[in-house]
Amino acid sequence: QALADVLTFHVYGEPEVLEKAIKAAREFSSAAGKPIFITETLANFAFMPFDVEALATDDGQLKHYQKVLPTLIKSPIGWMGWGLIVGRIFNPYCDIFYAYGYPRPAALYLEKALKQK
Repeated sequence: QALADVLTFHVYGEPEVLEKAIKAAREFSSAAGKPIFITETLANFAFMPFDVEALATDDGQLKHYQKVLPTLIKSPIGWMGWGLIVGRIFNPYCDIFYAYGYPRPAALYLEKALKQK
């Protein structure tokens, strides 16, 4: 921590998990006297029961975003989602754009939610 200018962390989970992690991160940031940023969030692969087939669908990813994005948007610290463009190693729980550039429904929801903020 002494060598870092900015602190970062990853957090995934239900809104309650995110809220607790954000609160703890703010406290840690304050004590360290350094800004903090969430560098990985929004992926929906770590939730139990782990139903890969449901989570990997466009609808499953969208439902996840609809559930957790409001918590992140109201967060007093910065964040960025994990996964952007589907590539050679397709990660269907995370990536929000298909390789040819077409946005998945979660990407459209994210854009709309951020514009409304």
